[in-house]
Amino acid sequence: MKTIWKFPLELKGVQNLSLPCGSEVLHVAIQNQEIFLWALVDTSMPSERREIEMIGTGNEIPDEERKYISTVVHNDLVWHVFELV
Repeated sequence: MKTIWKFPLELKGVQNLSLPCGSEVLHVAIQNQEIFLWALVDTSMPSERREIEMIGTGNEIPDEERKYISTVVHNDLVWHVFELV
């Protein structure tokens, strides 16, 4: 069965999320002063580790390949969210 799940994110560089294999990351946003990632998941699939990275505006971006997900503003700071691929 496919459904949309949300996952809390921490305000830090790289973090690991456990999502069902093949999940499609949809969006990142603030809800109730917390940062969440939403993904379309197939609940019948086993989990896999996905690496999400948050980079603040003006900070250096490492050379690893990444896919842009979204940008969020939290407490007057702007964070750009990527998935390492």
